[in-house]
Amino acid sequence: MVKTTRVDPEHPPYFFLSYARIDKQKDKPVLRTFDAICEHLMHLTDFPDDQEVSVGFIDQGMRTGTDWSKEVMLALSLCRVFVPLLCDRYFASDFCGKELDAFMRRELEHRGPDRDSTLHAVVPVWWSPPDDQRLPKAVAALQTYDFDMSDQYHRVGLYGLTSISNRESEFGEATWNIAYEIKRTARDTELPPGKVRTPEELRNVFLDEEEQ
Repeated sequence: MVKTTRVDPEHPPYFFLSYARIDKQKDKPVLRTFDAICEHLMHLTDFPDDQEVSVGFIDQGMRTGTDWSKEVMLALSLCRVFVPLLCDRYFASDFCGKELDAFMRRELEHRGPDRDSTLHAVVPVWWSPPDDQRLPKAVAALQTYDFDMSDQYHRVGLYGLTSISNRESEFGEATWNIAYEIKRTARDTELPPGKVRTPEELRNVFLDEEEQ
């Protein structure tokens, strides 16, 4: 069960789970996924077992306008890996576009000339497979992962695996592989903390410049 957590700069969350919110009832598959990934990471890492500090961060608030909590902005500046749950609803979300912008700006700040410019601390997950022809440029440029999964993950996405009763073992395998990829990416990128930005500084990277 997802618990109320605080962001501790001394123990930054391994990942920030970015998703398109609907409401608390309909978001239960997302929260279940978050819990599963967190449980795997606790076994894969030495993250402290603290009831108030979580190995992952998820925002359960329903935001409007520039109403972003300080915890969200702090988590985006500290998390080691950004995990977007990609789907058509995600690409239609202004908040999701701005969350990705915050993290990508942080990557640009810390990518020096001696670092691989193609190395991103972003681990995209297909929540429900979108139409490839409609992928925003900011997403199409990211490396995607198959997590060593069967065709079911590519056909129905992670949401499908949470919803089909006979796919429980595949859901467990998928969340374990995602957790492992988060750990590997955090190790390989070692992204330093960044500036705590304000919502006004951010733009929706899913929109073309003329739509901003």
